[in-house]
Amino acid sequence: MQKKNDHFKPLFLLLFTTVSLFAQAQKKFELKGKVSERDGQLVQLVRDYYGNASVLATDTVRNGQFHLSTSVEEIIPVYVTIRAGKQTSSFSVILEPGKMNFILYPSGRKAVTGGKYNKLLFGYESQPEFIKADDAMRANQKKGLENIKDPQENYEAMQVFLKRNELRSYHLQKVFNTSKDLRTRVMAAVLEELQPDRLKSMELVNQAAPVLGENSLLIQTARKMNQNQEMSINMRKGRMNGQAYIDFTAASLKGDSVQLSKLLGSNKYTLLQFWASWCVPCRHEIPLLKKLYNSNQEKGFGIVAFSLDENKFAWTKASEKENFVWPNISDLKGFTSNIIKQYQVSGIPANVIIDQQGKIVASNLVGDDLEKKIEELMK
Repeated sequence: MQKKNDHFKPLFLLLFTTVSLFAQAQKKFELKGKVSERDGQLVQLVRDYYGNASVLATDTVRNGQFHLSTSVEEIIPVYVTIRAGKQTSSFSVILEPGKMNFILYPSGRKAVTGGKYNKLLFGYESQPEFIKADDAMRANQKKGLENIKDPQENYEAMQVFLKRNELRSYHLQKVFNTSKDLRTRVMAAVLEELQPDRLKSMELVNQAAPVLGENSLLIQTARKMNQNQEMSINMRKGRMNGQAYIDFTAASLKGDSVQLSKLLGSNKYTLLQFWASWCVPCRHEIPLLKKLYNSNQEKGFGIVAFSLDENKFAWTKASEKENFVWPNISDLKGFTSNIIKQYQVSGIPANVIIDQQGKIVASNLVGDDLEKKIEELMK
């Protein structure tokens, strides 16, 4: 015997199918792109987990346009890559449900509209100050910094690069510090590669893990990023510990010849800090160095800055801006300097801490690690 509600089944199935299709549409990412002079080039949407790249969608530029779409399993940062022969350009976007538009301007600057998370995390890209700096930076890149021979023009080109990156970092750090949404904050940390405070970033990641899920690709990406950075730091950290310091002579900003041993003087401990005007992480570290210097100078702590700049104009301008109160020297030879080779500096910021007997007691510490070590030594 037929049940009374059997005639409702087709209607129920229709409603169920409609709701399912609507839910699927709600979880779909669509990106319509406009580019100029790139017809025939391959465009891909790529999710990259530290070398394990997954291609989520592919298209070819036709009549200056492309279209990428895929389902959204998790809201995460991904890349739009555009390949021309052996050259590939990559642009960050957020994989999230909804329809978005992508424009690549002739300068090489990108703009994305649509999407809640794209707007939150890349909002700085629509600010006039950023647009001006980004376009100028890309124009300088086309010239090639090595081809800009005039010291002042070279310095100004570097300042444009720093300004552009500072605007980006300021925005992402503001999102990290003020957003009430855990996923947004973790994505901001990942886009900034956990900088400027890796430990603080990882505290947030560990706080977010139970909420977002331990298997969240975003959480796993942040942890892998932290692991790689920690490994790199540990490889450099302690590289010269226990060795005697190597004396050298370099020039001050005034051109005076200065010997390191003379600068060590009667200090109990001296931090020899390697930096450069163009090094953003080095510049970020300077407020901490000033704090450590001011707190410990009277106890016998000193700092000597050695710049890896090759352009004296850039070194001078950056030094004036940072207003160093400790000795600041260089041989203006960059990474080709024998001093850099002797101290095994492969990247900056880098440093060694030298005790009163001339022995290196620590090396290549940054942030909290450096602060804790100085506090421990100066007790």
